[in-house]
This record gives sequence, structure tokens and C-alpha cells, in this order.
Amino acid sequence: MLFEDNCHFQKTGQCSLTLTENEVTELADLEKYNGKNSVNYCRNLYISLNESGQLEDIELTRYKCGHYAFTDGQHRACVSKLAKMDLNAHIDFEDSFCNKCLNPNIDAVLY
Repeated sequence: MLFEDNCHFQKTGQCSLTLTENEVTELADLEKYNGKNSVNYCRNLYISLNESGQLEDIELTRYKCGHYAFTDGQHRACVSKLAKMDLNAHIDFEDSFCNKCLNPNIDAVLY
């Protein structure tokens, strides 16, 4: 799942892929941390996907209840959706219910 600590949109309410170059420069100058929630993380990922293509499959788990969870590649999936790119995914099947179905009180986003 994407949270404030690993997603610029979750942190600020604005996707870094939709910002102007001036907005990106201003935000990048203010940032002290250059992690997954930085303004340039997904922008650099987009550039990498365009220049080098997909290097690794997106990893998903499909649960018995029909829900999916990302194991690896949620940022790539998000970038590819916004950029209208097709990426490969590998799906493992789990013969159990997802955490949200097992415990409806937890805060989780389901796909």
C-alpha cells in the first residue's frame, strides 16, 4: 500500500507526474529526503521505464476472496497507469483470504 512515507501523492495530495517543471524544482529544493515519497521518485521511475523498459515484473498476490495485493511494483503500476503504459505482472495465488477480509476493521485498500 502507498502511504505518506512512500508516496508523494499521499504525502501532499498532488501526484508528482502531474506537476509542472517549475513546481517540481521548487519542491525538490525544499526536500531534505530523497526517498520514495520525494517529488522526483516517480518522475525518475517514469523516465527509466521509457528509456530502459520494464526490467522486472510487477508482483501480485491474488487471494481466495478475489482481492489482490502488491508484493512488489506498486509504484511501477501507478506510473504505468498514469502514463498509459502496459507492464508485465506475475500473479501468485494464495489459498487464503486477504487480511482485510479476515479482519474487516483494519485500514486497507483492496484491489
